[in-house]
Amino acid sequence: ADGQKHASEESTDGQEYSHEEMRDMFGGICVSEFILFFGEQLRYYITEESENGEQLVVSDVIQKGEAGEDISEGRFSVLNDIMIGKTLHDYDTVNDLLAAYFRQDHMVEQIFTVR
Repeated sequence: ADGQKHASEESTDGQEYSHEEMRDMFGGICVSEFILFFGEQLRYYITEESENGEQLVVSDVIQKGEAGEDISEGRFSVLNDIMIGKTLHDYDTVNDLLAAYFRQDHMVEQIFTVR
């Protein structure tokens, strides 16, 4: 379609809501990015604006499931693994991951300073 596409999301408790224009990446393929952690759900609505107004195109719920769905390494991946460990009551792993997270956070803070 020719109109602008928008993504809206709402938290599972219904209290947070955001609305943003989706980026047209290529040939009408529009994207919007949201970060989800283990166990979180996102209800989203995609609407399209045209000269006739705004029309709902699709709505659905997605959920961040098991580990291994994404390959990325980094801060969000470690936080996600901490949440999985807590859910599984694997507190030794949680403690190890927390220590590694704060160690990395401290190193980044020491190396990269804002001037």
